[in-house]
Amino acid sequence: SNAKDFPATTMAKLKNWQLKEIVIVPIAGAGGDRSSQGTLELFSKYGFALDQVIDSVKEKLLYFIGPLRNAHRYHSIRGKEKMIDRASSEQLRFISFIEQINNLTSVDQISQRISNEFLRQFGFNAAAVMLKQRDTLPVLTTTARELKYKDLAQVWYDVLEQNNYKVDIKDGAFPVTYLNNRPMVFPDIQEILHLPMSKKDKNGVEALKGARTFVQVPIRK
Repeated sequence: SNAKDFPATTMAKLKNWQLKEIVIVPIAGAGGDRSSQGTLELFSKYGFALDQVIDSVKEKLLYFIGPLRNAHRYHSIRGKEKMIDRASSEQLRFISFIEQINNLTSVDQISQRISNEFLRQFGFNAAAVMLKQRDTLPVLTTTARELKYKDLAQVWYDVLEQNNYKVDIKDGAFPVTYLNNRPMVFPDIQEILHLPMSKKDKNGVEALKGARTFVQVPIRK
């Protein structure tokens, strides 16, 4: 027995189960085909002749290697087929979405549709779109993914409208993202509240009480 090789926690569990013997046998082929497909575990409360059992189990497992391997390959192929189907379906949906956007003439409508699509795909709770006008980045729309976040989206709109960011790095994170033409990601805004930030950024974070993750992406050519 190699029971002494197991961690103490494992041995404690086995003792509670009152097991006398455990045999773990690799499910592998014979000869030149020894690639393992997994393991077979056998438990006994009464004990058995280990050498005889292991040899017998290995011999009988050889009959199941082929079916197991074929079943595993089939499962893998089916999984890949489903992934391809999902990707194809998503691509067709996105093409349809682009066509719908191209048929819209209202900037607000385009902003709302784009926000809804990104919220659907990436699972965020709310989105805001800001478009440059001369030397400012006024808020165009804020959108909530679910009804329960509608009030949050409205608060966000109000504070962004009040902040009326200038296209100036000193004004905060939004103009920094726009001017650098590079996304900014804040995994947990609550963990950096103690760090220096612009007054406008601080007003926004404080207004969105409990907000955690922020992702800012520039809309530029």
